[in-house]
Amino acid sequence: MVCLRLGAHQILAMNVPTHAAVHETVQLGKRRIGARVAGLLNAILRKVAKRDLPGWLDTLSANMTHSKREAFINHHPSWIADSYRRALPEAQVTQALIANNQPPVTTLVVRPGIGDLSELTDAGCTPVRHSPYGAYYKGNPAQLDAVSCGRAAVQDEGSQLAALLLTHPEAPSGPWLDLCSGPGGKSALLAGLAPDGLVAAELAVHRARLVAQNLTGFPHAQTVVADGRHPAWPEASFARVLADVPCTGLGALRRRPEARWRKSQADLVGLTDLQRQLLNTAIWSAKPGGVIAYVTCSPHPDETHAVVDWALKAHSVSRPRQSRRRGGADP
Repeated sequence: MVCLRLGAHQILAMNVPTHAAVHETVQLGKRRIGARVAGLLNAILRKVAKRDLPGWLDTLSANMTHSKREAFINHHPSWIADSYRRALPEAQVTQALIANNQPPVTTLVVRPGIGDLSELTDAGCTPVRHSPYGAYYKGNPAQLDAVSCGRAAVQDEGSQLAALLLTHPEAPSGPWLDLCSGPGGKSALLAGLAPDGLVAAELAVHRARLVAQNLTGFPHAQTVVADGRHPAWPEASFARVLADVPCTGLGALRRRPEARWRKSQADLVGLTDLQRQLLNTAIWSAKPGGVIAYVTCSPHPDETHAVVDWALKAHSVSRPRQSRRRGGADP
């Protein structure tokens, strides 16, 4: 099956000439499996090559329901397409599925306090639409001095905005907390904006090292190895808390296209339980009048609205009024 998948992908999706794809796949099969599979591989792949990819998709999805066909022709498991349908207006579902198959644009972020956006624009970057710290770049980011020296890094605009929204509502003074900080991109953005310092907590030691590396240059930022479900700090310690929780990642499939086939709907049960525990810690950690940002990389309602609605009922918390306190982007 692996050989057939490789060969079919070359023929249907990579514009490799049929004779070349068939020959190389057959040779691979001979080496890895044995000469007995040569004829089978050759016959199946030559049949595959009789139609292009749209033709096969139309044929194989002819008897599917509309929703299943939409997921199939856009290369998504049905449950992911259905979760998009629960979260988005119907007119946007197809657009979202198609967008997940497009190459991502490299987006950079300057780190407040140690970098400046002008350094990126002077190097040929184009400012993004919403984040005042972001810019698009078409080349290799590692070649930019700002990136190689740690004054800027790769970070999607959506990730930037999620962190910046924490800074918008009014809050008491005091340090800030990034509860699930690995690998540290959002921590580094917030560290330059936190006047009283930032604590970045991460459970995994190797990810905590990455966080500490990203926070180089911010002397008032501290990295701690800690389980967000069992906080290593006193209650009501932080003015602002970012809870960027583990999730299915269904909103980041453009950058991780293989994740759609590695996740299953069964993963939601354990994840939503973990998300509630972490949000519970975030609320426990915040000072009276403090601000909490609950963030996921998923639009799935079970990971977003359901968790927030649970917190609003279980705790004495409320949604903040919208404001434009910092950052420049609308909440």
